[in-house]
Amino acid sequence: MANKFFNSGKLKSLNFGVKLIYKSFPNMKAVRRISDHIPVWAEFEFFAEGLKLEEESQ
Repeated sequence: MANKFFNSGKLKSLNFGVKLIYKSFPNMKAVRRISDHIPVWAEFEFFAEGLKLEEESQ
């Protein structure tokens, strides 16, 4: 996922975290075959002109 930018007045962060995938592999070389990034996840509420929209991004 590339960087995302939102109007912070219309966005509420509910929850977020990282997935420590390296704990599921025997060594870092094996992890890097999958990705050289640490997976992140987040839950947001978006507000649009009086409507509340819920979206989960993982």
